[in-house]
Parts: sequence; structure tokens; C-alpha cells
Amino acid sequence: MMAEPRVLAFAREWSPRDLPRDDLHAIRSALRGMGAELVVLAESGVWSFRPDDDPDELADYSDRLAGDVAIAALLYAVRDGRDALFVIDERGAIRFVHREPRVGPRLAAAVAAAAEAVH
Repeated sequence: MMAEPRVLAFAREWSPRDLPRDDLHAIRSALRGMGAELVVLAESGVWSFRPDDDPDELADYSDRLAGDVAIAALLYAVRDGRDALFVIDERGAIRFVHREPRVGPRLAAAVAAAAEAVH
């Protein structure tokens, strides 16, 4: 069985509490089009959601999580205080990369651009 595609976002300042309803709708639509799950690594925690689900907090922010996120950022070459978004296909290959100083406030636009790029 193949795994589903995943959108991985390093968005330090993102929180689902600050997510406008229109942005949530746009993210869900883009995820649906890709058949993907979104995982957001932020300073306040880690969240995951699929097109028909609300964001589910996977882990509260802790010293251990900070270390895990820092290691993941190194592995994905997310440096210099920048954020990034990756689309990883069902085989584990990176199909799209978007880097900018702050992805969080523009997460819906970044996920939509990723969906458009991989199709």
C-alpha cells in the first residue's frame, strides 16, 4: 500500500487559532486536489490535518520538540530563520519546495501554489 502525499510546512509563527476560515477552506481544497495531508511544524506545536479534518495537534511545544524540529529543519535545509513548505509524494520524493521568511501568514497561498505546481 502506498502512503499518501504529504505537505510539510516549517511555519514558525503559525497557529490554527489564527487561521481565518477562508484560509482553512483554501487549504482543504488544495489538499483535496493533491490527495495529501498537511503537517505544520511551528514554534507552538505540531499539527496535522487532511482535507476533511480540523487541525489536530500532534505535540505540544517542549524542549524535546524544539530539538526534533531543529533536526528536521537541518535535514530539509531550512536555515537562517526562514520558513519553508515541501510537497513529498507517495514515494517520499520532494516534488515542490517553497521558501520564504514567513510562511505562516501565507500558508493557504503557499499550499495552493504547491497544489498548482505538482499538477
